[in-house]
Amino acid sequence: MQHTILFASGKGGVGKSTAACGIGKALAAAGKKTLIVDCDAALNSVKVLLQCSESCVFNWLDVWQGRVEAAAAITEAAENLWVLSAPVSPPPAGAGHAVAEALKAFGEDAFDLILLDAPAGIDAGLKRAAEPADSALVVATADTISVHAALQTDRTLAAAGIKHTRLLINRYSVRAARKGQYLSLTRMIDSSEMPLIGVIPEDKALTYASVVEPDGKRSKSAEAFERIAKRIQGEHVPLTRALLR
Repeated sequence: MQHTILFASGKGGVGKSTAACGIGKALAAAGKKTLIVDCDAALNSVKVLLQCSESCVFNWLDVWQGRVEAAAAITEAAENLWVLSAPVSPPPAGAGHAVAEALKAFGEDAFDLILLDAPAGIDAGLKRAAEPADSALVVATADTISVHAALQTDRTLAAAGIKHTRLLINRYSVRAARKGQYLSLTRMIDSSEMPLIGVIPEDKALTYASVVEPDGKRSKSAEAFERIAKRIQGEHVPLTRALLR
């Protein structure tokens, strides 16, 4: 049965889009037909991260307005992985249901998983992205402001009807936490009031333009993406602190 997951963050710059793309690639590599929907109008980070910008011609606004059939609007970024881009300018008034209605055009079983990359913040853009979601991953980094924003995001999503939310911690360093430079995992979980789905370690090998293993090498972040993808699929994967060093 198709499952739709929202990737959200109350604060910008936490690596939400990178996490969504990395986890999406891991799900696709595991054989799951995966669609990543960029809900952030005007920014369109997903197609850049997945290196398919030139192939992305249409977007969900085109589908909603009837300018193109749904199947023709998506771009194949890799085996089992497709992208539905956002419009290049803010959507018009009255487009609050555009993402949800565009996704309905694909049918209920077109994909195994749909990942919605929401714009940062807790305004109308988040609500538009959240409408078709079954659950949400709220992305945060290990600082007080980001965790507070994660809590507010969770409350906004709850008010929108999304009750199943989990915390995804990005760019984490156990060493920095021990020095008091980062919040501890326990404090982040307690302060955000959400269960933890996974931790993506601080990884200099992960650049803005590449979500895959740089130069063909295995990276700590790629391994973390795979662990989180397995948890999304229902596998029991323990959190191993040694992998975060």
